[in-house]
Amino acid sequence: MKRFLRVCALAAVIVGAPMAASAQQALADDDRNGLVSAGAFIGAQLDTSDNWLLFGADLRAQIARGLEIEPRFSYQPQNGAHTIQLDANVLKNFDLAHPGRFRPFMGVGGTLRNYSPSQGNGDTKLGINLVSGTRIALSSSRGYEPFIMGQYSIVRDQLNSFSVVVGASFRLRD
Repeated sequence: MKRFLRVCALAAVIVGAPMAASAQQALADDDRNGLVSAGAFIGAQLDTSDNWLLFGADLRAQIARGLEIEPRFSYQPQNGAHTIQLDANVLKNFDLAHPGRFRPFMGVGGTLRNYSPSQGNGDTKLGINLVSGTRIALSSSRGYEPFIMGQYSIVRDQLNSFSVVVGASFRLRD
């Protein structure tokens, strides 16, 4: 648990460290449809005391104003095994009356989770995700945008996991 708290504290410093945004449009405010960004993240699955570390990557593609599709890949190493999870989430970005630096979002999606032990048979199941988080808007000249996201995955006959991740999305278009 101490290690998890250290990782959270370090993540908070990294996410809070960027300088103030300028008046240019931020990644979170881009209203054009299409592929917006690719990102990487690291985090923790909070329902386990051992093997809690996970990491992965995601993409964001806007399909309508305030609505995005987020395919996501995560990998969780475990003692003598690993879990791979593929997600396809639909995210709704919230328009705030007085937008500041934080851009909250919420979503739902599907998941395909594969548990693979080093010996024996693996297990692959389908499930659903409930997602919520916020992006931290920076100026577009920075080319990246930090985020924090929580995801609850409900998978039949497997552990329903709650994970919290921090990461950064990197601009894929001008």
